[in-house]
Amino acid sequence: MPRRPLARIYRPQRFAEVLGQEAPVRALSAAAARGDVASAYIFSGTRGIGKTTIARVFAKALNCDKGPAADCCDACTPCREIAEARALDVLELDAATHTGIDDVRELREAAQYPPTRDRYRIFILDEAHQLSTAAWNGLLKILEEPPPYCVFLFCTTEPHKIPATIESRALHFAFRSPAPAAIRGHLAQVAKKEKVAVEDEALDLLARAADGSVRDGLSALDQVRALAEGRDDRKITAAAVRDALGLIPGEVVTSYLAALAGGDAAAALAVVAELDREGQDLRSFAGELLDRVRHAAVARATGRDADAAELAELAIEQLAWLGKVLDETEMRLRQNAPQRVLMDLATVRMTRMASLPALASVVEALGRGGPAGPGGGPAGAPGGGGGATARPAISRAASAPPAAPPPRPARADAALVAEPPPAPAASLLGPLGDELATISPALANYFGALGDARLDARGTLVLELRPEKRIWKDRFAQPAAREALLEAARRVLGRAPAGVEVLVAGNGAAAPAGTPAAGTTRSTRAQALDAARRDPVVKEIFERFGAVLLDGQPLDEGGGPPA
Repeated sequence: MPRRPLARIYRPQRFAEVLGQEAPVRALSAAAARGDVASAYIFSGTRGIGKTTIARVFAKALNCDKGPAADCCDACTPCREIAEARALDVLELDAATHTGIDDVRELREAAQYPPTRDRYRIFILDEAHQLSTAAWNGLLKILEEPPPYCVFLFCTTEPHKIPATIESRALHFAFRSPAPAAIRGHLAQVAKKEKVAVEDEALDLLARAADGSVRDGLSALDQVRALAEGRDDRKITAAAVRDALGLIPGEVVTSYLAALAGGDAAAALAVVAELDREGQDLRSFAGELLDRVRHAAVARATGRDADAAELAELAIEQLAWLGKVLDETEMRLRQNAPQRVLMDLATVRMTRMASLPALASVVEALGRGGPAGPGGGPAGAPGGGGGATARPAISRAASAPPAAPPPRPARADAALVAEPPPAPAASLLGPLGDELATISPALANYFGALGDARLDARGTLVLELRPEKRIWKDRFAQPAAREALLEAARRVLGRAPAGVEVLVAGNGAAAPAGTPAAGTTRSTRAQALDAARRDPVVKEIFERFGAVLLDGQPLDEGGGPPA
């Protein structure tokens, strides 16, 4: 006779035995004790966490001879019959097989008759999301006006596929995966009952392989136990778990990550090639790497000591970027893509990270006006010598605006006017930029986009943007920017202006001299976009943050907003 799997032997038979579902169990137990039972329930969650098991336990609690009670006795006739799937008043339907309206029609006919012996007639529909639309519609009426003795229990891993009209007529309990520590403890108890010795590291690997599913964890333990039975001591070791489940040895993961951190592409690719020759699952390898990098990044962010000494030299931004690449690779490996190709390309991409400067050092170097890279600032990554070369920052002096145009000569008949018009105000662009550099250096860098700054007759500070720089208008319109501009103008003029107004030259104001013609704007914009794509700093930002270049404007020789 074949041996029963551990997942069936240790399947919970009472609410007290359920692992990691405290909230749903508490609510269902209280409902069974009070006799306050709804007509329909939805149990949703990932695989192997107890949805169908709890549905059966709930059915036993409702029909137990010693009830109504908060839990079943698991000894009376109704409890035993439900556990053995032979109770007449508890019908369990596999919705993955019985998906049509005809099956639901038979279920509705069965629901018209009261239970033969027990208190309730209970219908358990497993994989309920696979019911057809017609089948769901056939259930609407009976769920809206159910007989007082009928209870429907819908179990599903995809609750979003259940129609809203059904969900609004049922109580929905979302089951959560138990914590890895809880699964580990449960596996240790099962191993002790089975008289199988398990190493602590082997338990950690089994709990990780369970991936939040108690059933998967028990199945993995069952698989590894078959290998351990051939040993004299019947002890399950970490090596046995790795062999049975196809897990990658820890020292291989360590050597690969050390090669990444050191920028040694040849060594990292050699590890991938060796795993491929051994027939190892590279998707599992990517998952192991991602888990190790995640632990190191979390330890670095929280100030704890990380176990991964091979990643100790990497900045937290670099760890996050490694995690991003590994996550993308692992996701693509799920889609049956060529494993070796994807892993090799990801390896080459990640080993380049060691020669790139950290983003903080790039920003610092740009702020100083020096070259950004391993040679122009603090070393941002191990390996230091061959980083990407960043373009120098644009200094504020180099972005000084063009001189204000001379005032126009007065007309010959000006004497005939009773009061001559006021002379054009002198440009405040230069003095205003100097003062603003001490108040808000970031905003001062945008002054290259302005063609003029003046005080009009109303006492309002008017800023004129050049037409090709109109995209920066909102930057000057922000409340913090307006406060900084008013303070800078107060220092220059000795009094604060009445307000700030931002115009675009040509839209209510004359365009400054030297504005490029419309015919040349398109070609210069295309050139600017092409230059930006080749810029090493832009490339690094794209790689680290997954940025996309949407648009660009050419920077004049005399100024412009910061790069």
